[in-house]
Amino acid sequence: MSLSLEQIVSNALDQIGQSTDAKKTSDWKDQFYAYANEAQLDLARHVRKKRTDDLVVTDGKILRAAFPREVLKVSSIKSGSTTYGFTAEDSDSITVTGLTNGTVSVTYEYAPNDMQDGQEYPDVPGALHAAIPMYIAYSYYITRDQSRAMMFRDKYEAMKKNV
Repeated sequence: MSLSLEQIVSNALDQIGQSTDAKKTSDWKDQFYAYANEAQLDLARHVRKKRTDDLVVTDGKILRAAFPREVLKVSSIKSGSTTYGFTAEDSDSITVTGLTNGTVSVTYEYAPNDMQDGQEYPDVPGALHAAIPMYIAYSYYITRDQSRAMMFRDKYEAMKKNV
């Protein structure tokens, strides 16, 4: 089931026993949006979200800044039926073996963009959206009540494993 960021925050407020009226939601918005984005990144890493983009190789390199999303891990670099080797150790670029200049299709695991608007949906499978309020509740309780925090963390981890 897909949940918007606004719905996720409302669900998290329910989990911690807080009112979900507009004023209360506004009070928690910044902090809970940050927690939701942390969870989204963790879940994206867990499911290994991938995309493929066409990018330009110049002098045997693809600049990381050319990618539309933050690269977590490159899976493959291809042009037509040719697959190229690569090294991705440089923080600024990816070195392509055997191609000096040209356009290639790069498949990579990526970090989702942070959600900033309550109407946005997490960039992870919808089946994982319900786990995000558990992460928010865990983060909320971590400095307040360790046993409750661990309960929510365990729920989050269990939901994560079921996908």
